[in-house]
Order: sequence, then C-alpha cells, then structure tokens
Amino acid sequence: RRHSFPTRRSSDLTEKFDSFYASCPVIDESPFWKSMDTKLTAKAVANRKTRFDGFYSLELKPKSDAGIVIATPKDSIYFIEFRFLNQGGEIAAELLQKSSTTNDNIVNSKIEFLGKDLGLFTCGGSTATFSFIADKWNRVNIALHLKSGMATLSINEGIVKEWQWKVQIGGGANTNPFKGIRFVNNAAISGGSGFIDNVIIDQKNPASSGWVASPEIGMIYQRESRQVVFTGIQPYEIREISLYDLQGRKLVFSQNPDNLTFAFGNGIRNGIYLIVVNCKDGKPFSRKIAVVD
Repeated sequence: RRHSFPTRRSSDLTEKFDSFYASCPVIDESPFWKSMDTKLTAKAVANRKTRFDGFYSLELKPKSDAGIVIATPKDSIYFIEFRFLNQGGEIAAELLQKSSTTNDNIVNSKIEFLGKDLGLFTCGGSTATFSFIADKWNRVNIALHLKSGMATLSINEGIVKEWQWKVQIGGGANTNPFKGIRFVNNAAISGGSGFIDNVIIDQKNPASSGWVASPEIGMIYQRESRQVVFTGIQPYEIREISLYDLQGRKLVFSQNPDNLTFAFGNGIRNGIYLIVVNCKDGKPFSRKIAVVD
C-alpha cells in the first residue's frame, strides 16, 4: 500500500519516517528518498521496533542506501541534523555537492560510524576520529555557512571538526553548495544494521532547540561575573568548553581547562546561549543560559 507524503519546501526537509509502514522499502515508496548505487543488493526499510521518535525509523540493512537531493539552497546558512543508532553496521553519512567538472553530485565529506562506538570523519585532505555512545541514539548536527565555506560537525553537542566546505575530499577546490545527504551501510551481508531517524535540513539550527544533560555534571551560572562553574567533573576530563549562539556560531571557548570556571566576559550581548562541554570520554553535556545585565 502507498501513503501520502507531506509537502516540503524545495531545499528544506523534516523526515521522521512516519508516513511509511513496517518493513516498507523506503526508496520504493517515497518521492524523496532514492538509492544512489544500483550495485547494492539490499534496500533500506522502515523499522517500527527500533526508533528514536514517532512511528518508524530508517533501517539501513547491510549493502543498502538511501539518499536525498535538494534544490540548490538560496540562502548561505544551512543546518543538517539526524539521530543515529548502530547495531553492528558500517554506516556512512555522505554530504553531497555538485561536481566542479560534471553535472553529477559528489561526496564533499563523509561521516562514518564503525563498530560499537568509533567514528571517522573525512573532509578535504584530512580525517578526524570521534566516539559515539554505543547502543544508544546519538545526535549528529552539521552547520554549513556556504558563503564563507566554514562548516562544523558536532556529535552529541560536542564539536568533532571545523572544516572548509569549499575543499572536497582529496583536497580539490569546489565552491558549489550543499546538495543533499546519502546514508549507506557498507557492512557485509552477514553484518548488522544502522538506524537513522529525525532527519532535518533547514535554515534554523535544530541544535538550538534543546540540550543534552549528563546526570553527573552540574552547572551554576553566575550572572554578575558572567561565568559558569561546573561540578561533578574534573578539569582533566574536559577537552573543551564552548559558548554558542542560537545560530550555531561558537563565540568563546576554552580548551583543556585547569579549573572548573568558564568566564566569557562582557563582550557577549544579552540573549540566549548554549554552553557545551566536550568531554574526553565522549560524555555529552550542554545547557542553555540567559545572559542579561
């Protein structure tokens, strides 16, 4: 049976996979999602049992893929977010852009989730490793400023890598904008699956709408001195503390702090901001604060 799908703006998407049915081959039933490799032998399906939110998630079985191509964005700032859970798959999320020499879409950068909790991000001429939470839903957020070319990848509110979008994988220059995203499971047929849910492509940063709280970490905001004090953690456990605005821009940060006080001073205007703690063990923590005089 076929379902009706909600309309969307040409370069925006919110996909919770609620318009499918159990074990539905998503690329066959959707007007948006497509397979981008005809050599793959399996199909990604809607899964009702394992999901982050709503009725279904996208299950990437071994040797399956599902991708979406958007119209060329008219605006210079875009955000991509999705939830991810790995159960033995070798999952890659590929960020697409138009080739500089042909009419095809190519991979600008690639996020790989390998094994239980190891990740690898490839961009330009470099790679960066990261960890994610095993057997749990993880939050992936990408901020793209297409005019300047600056881009940022965050996993569970922690910054993994800031890179230059205008340099594609391999180091070649490419000024073309973001064109879509493709998910693929490269595991052997006998391998496990990966699950994707709550895919968002929009001008508003989804990461600005919520926060992640670790029960072990506490935070006290001291308004008069414009600083925050952390509890339940030691300085040597922290890789970076950052202050973000609600557009996803990092304004102030401190790396490898020697104490638990993070001061950002009077240079920050009144408003709502996000404090993000990037722990060395991958433990996520972030919380909103209201800065007022």
